[in-house]
Amino acid sequence: MGRHDEAARLLRQAATAFEADGLPFEAATSLLDLAGLVLAANPALATVEAGRALTTLELLGARHDAGRAASLPRALGCRRSRARGAPGCSPVGSRKSSTS
Repeated sequence: MGRHDEAARLLRQAATAFEADGLPFEAATSLLDLAGLVLAANPALATVEAGRALTTLELLGARHDAGRAASLPRALGCRRSRARGAPGCSPVGSRKSSTS
């Protein structure tokens, strides 16, 4: 296992432990760090983890960190789903028409 993979595993483990210990801010920032780490190798995973972090950070009122979480998917050309907390990537400009 390479250092990159080991770092990703440890960040995921930290996020899980923080969440289990009732420390949502620390869990969210661990997920955000994980998203940044895997961004180049796995943009889809980075977007999902950033979305999870963003949801928690917004609920906590951590605006600075929420802004950092929101900027990561935007850097990939994604926008957040209208469903609050829905992780994933909707390419910018891919809105569905409301007329059928």
